[in-house]
Amino acid sequence: MQFLQAFRTARRGGKRLIGGVAPESAEALDELREMIEAGTIRTVISRRYPLDEIVEAYRFVDQGHETGNIVIKFE
Repeated sequence: MQFLQAFRTARRGGKRLIGGVAPESAEALDELREMIEAGTIRTVISRRYPLDEIVEAYRFVDQGHETGNIVIKFE
């Protein structure tokens, strides 16, 4: 369901959405790093939460408001 919501959001905004599981080899991760540094791909972050607000982060996701990733900061 969340993937479909992200897909609809990307289509409305004229963006291209690519999803999947990241490969685990060192070579593949180096290639991903190079693509990110070149600006070929980028991550989409909806919100960042400190660890002590993880309950609020889960509520935000459960309500279906996120259009990207949620980041939990361990500080």
